[in-house]
Amino acid sequence: MDLLRKSFTALCILAALCAAAAPHYTQKNGILYEDGEPVFGLGQNYYCSYFPDKMPFAPGDDRNAVMKKDLQAIKDAGFNIVRFAAQGGISRNADGSVALDIPFTEKELAFAEKIGLAAQLRLHGYSINTTGEKGRTIQDRNGKEIGKNWIVFVQDSVVHPGVIKENLEVTEALAKHFAKFPAVVTYLIYNEPQYDNDQWDYNPATVEAWKKWSVARGEHTEKDLPLLDAPRRRPAPQEAATDWVSWLLLRTRKMSDFLNMLGEKAHAVSGIEAMTCQTMAPLMPKQSIVRGVDYFRIAEKMDVVGITHYRQYAGDMYFQANAVLAMAESAAAIYGKHAWIIEADARTQQSPQKFERETFACLGAGLKGILYYQWRADYPYPGTPEPERFGFLWNNGKPTEKFDRAMALCHLIRDNGNYFVNAEKVRSGVALLVSQYALAQFDARHGVPNPASVALLRAYVDLERAGVPVDFIRPEDLEKIRCIPAL
Repeated sequence: MDLLRKSFTALCILAALCAAAAPHYTQKNGILYEDGEPVFGLGQNYYCSYFPDKMPFAPGDDRNAVMKKDLQAIKDAGFNIVRFAAQGGISRNADGSVALDIPFTEKELAFAEKIGLAAQLRLHGYSINTTGEKGRTIQDRNGKEIGKNWIVFVQDSVVHPGVIKENLEVTEALAKHFAKFPAVVTYLIYNEPQYDNDQWDYNPATVEAWKKWSVARGEHTEKDLPLLDAPRRRPAPQEAATDWVSWLLLRTRKMSDFLNMLGEKAHAVSGIEAMTCQTMAPLMPKQSIVRGVDYFRIAEKMDVVGITHYRQYAGDMYFQANAVLAMAESAAAIYGKHAWIIEADARTQQSPQKFERETFACLGAGLKGILYYQWRADYPYPGTPEPERFGFLWNNGKPTEKFDRAMALCHLIRDNGNYFVNAEKVRSGVALLVSQYALAQFDARHGVPNPASVALLRAYVDLERAGVPVDFIRPEDLEKIRCIPAL
């Protein structure tokens, strides 16, 4: 009898320990799994920006204590995944190998695992140059190197051989290192990678790549090369548009190929899925081709299509905001993959209604994860670029206006996540054709806003108002439409 009581007690203790154990997360084909069961990825962004003056804690605070308090609050609120960044020192050992010193991120990941949070980890900052090599930076049309700017997230030419080589080496080192942390389920390749403003990347390496590509396409001959230069302005009405069109196409292709290459490297050496975090540029008429963002080319190689989403759900903007989600989901679906919002708008001044509209739109679009930007607002002090601007909480921990209703909606999603993660978008068999070539042609003749992008949005609005679920597709993907059949 005594033995029976002891056995029963031991079983009770074992059951309690099992019940208290933190869940284990994995990710496969863009679906988050909790202890082997698919769940909707509901998360938060929590990292101090690579810009040193952007952080959620006050100077002098105990960074580790604040981090643990915030992550526990995120877990208690019902979220299951957090986006971190590999912030710290990257240098070279004497033998030339990559040396990493990233202690705070390691502490974040260890604590996330302890309390039962999955982690996305951003591997890249703005620029990687441990060798001190010169001439690698993006140049504007006048040959001037771009200056340091916290909002420009890619500052080196993605075509430069030295940039490519070093990014591959550092990506491999980071991916291998952080694969040791069980919380990590996804690697993020750069953040909002695109060309900004008038920064067209006229680095000599990019210009030479365009010249060779132009010859390969039959637009010029080998004899033209000595005097050939990349176009540095849009063509005049009487001039041919060929060079400008091929220049825009090359830039977009090179940006996507660079990101895909790093994503494939990270996945290959770690077994962990990779994605990037693209902007809404493809459906922004003033940015549609000039930013070099292509959801479809990313979908070909990346494990997941990840986007940011800050468009306001009001008036006509409602349709543009939904179109961005539809294009990201379509691009992923063509290749049998899924899409996530990596940064969803959660401004401190955001109304509860706006928060709800965006969240429901994401669920309705068939996306499999949404991470809000961010949990607690950045500390306000001189030099902070976004003080008190984004968060569910003000920096002092006080809830924002949307907090209570946002928490109620998040709990609803958590409790019914199996329905959302297992559902797929209903398709009508109607898709809008997205042509990078057409966008480049119209940019050459009309500049911005791009008439082709405007027409695409107008067609989307008309179809949506008629109650037709809309997909997007490229000409080269028409053979793959069997991947997204109408239901």
